[in-house]
Amino acid sequence: MTRSVAFLAVFFASDLAFAQASGDDRARSKAAFDEARKLVDAGKCEAAIPKLLESVRLFPSVGARLTLADCHARDAPLSAWRELKAGELSAIASGDDRASIAHARAKELLPRLAAIALELPLSDADDPGLEVRIDGAPFDKLYWYSGAPIAVDPGKHVVGVTTPKREFSQTVEATIGSTAPVRVSLSERIVKTTPPPAIMTPPPPPPPSTQKWIGVSIAGAGLASILVGTIVGAVVLQKRGDLDQRCKPGTFPGDCGDGTMTSAEQAAIASDYDAAKTLSWVSTATFIGGATLLAAGAVVFFTAPKASRVTIGWSGLGLRVGGTF
Repeated sequence: MTRSVAFLAVFFASDLAFAQASGDDRARSKAAFDEARKLVDAGKCEAAIPKLLESVRLFPSVGARLTLADCHARDAPLSAWRELKAGELSAIASGDDRASIAHARAKELLPRLAAIALELPLSDADDPGLEVRIDGAPFDKLYWYSGAPIAVDPGKHVVGVTTPKREFSQTVEATIGSTAPVRVSLSERIVKTTPPPAIMTPPPPPPPSTQKWIGVSIAGAGLASILVGTIVGAVVLQKRGDLDQRCKPGTFPGDCGDGTMTSAEQAAIASDYDAAKTLSWVSTATFIGGATLLAAGAVVFFTAPKASRVTIGWSGLGLRVGGTF
């Protein structure tokens, strides 16, 4: 692709914008421009600037751009340079011969300005996907093609050049009256990938505390005591049943049998009575003691402090840390 063809490809969109401007907008733009020219001819550039800006807003004509540059040239050379380059762009897009005038006048302003010039191979410059940015702002090809100086404010600037697959970035310092060269060397883009979040398995639950184990042990002893008391109570009831069959209920050992029992039989009944009475006390005491131990074990278990537990994992917003204490 030749340089002139590259220019035409870049400026084609601007040419369409000019063609699409309505007749009313053009008429109002020309009226504002005519009023501004009268003010400029009368030496009132400052008063003409708002009308020139309105004219450019309605229809960006080359004449309005060049006149704006004239008004800015003395006090704001950078603004004048930008208007001249925009006028050059408009002239090229519309086939206006004043493109060379705008280019020459912009060049005359450069000694009063700080500038940056890109140096890159023609093959890269003609890449349709290439984009040039200075401090994040995109610049049209007209501003940097063929190493043309780009006027900027004095100071440090970040120059970025990118294509779909390659990139370049450099910080350069521009000073008034000189052009800082930027040698562009595009390198393959480094695609940064974010690894998927790690799946973290929560730690196993901590073992029960010592106090809980003590509570379980006491409660177990209580249950065992209740079981023993229940068995002994069953034995007592059986013995009482036997005595009730041999004696009047509630009277043994004093009124048993039909008066024909021997003294040995009477002694045996009395012994059984004493044994039943003793077992009854044992059953009651064991049952009450077991119930007391069971209640004490429950109190010890449920009053034990909770073990500290820390869990770590991923939530939708990032790392999550939690726990119970």
